[in-house]
Amino acid sequence: MISKSQTARRRLARFALEKAKNLASVQEVVLCGSMGAGDPDPGDIDLVVVLSNLDELPQLARYCRQISSITHAWSSHMEGGFEGDADDDV
Repeated sequence: MISKSQTARRRLARFALEKAKNLASVQEVVLCGSMGAGDPDPGDIDLVVVLSNLDELPQLARYCRQISSITHAWSSHMEGGFEGDADDDV
């Protein structure tokens, strides 16, 4: 059975991919680390983003900070399960 935290991380990873796809300079996004290896309860989301140029790097950095703020909020909710919606928090 998939836990609430697993579901939240998967939704957040999809959110990150959707945000990155909107940037013209993004050539590839790769999910790696423990989540990419199939760990059932990873502690974070590791992404590699390949850019054709650095023009949109500030926007990508903003997306990363948004995602980071959501994952840091998880630590205070993990005991009782994560109930939030990644789309609502960003």
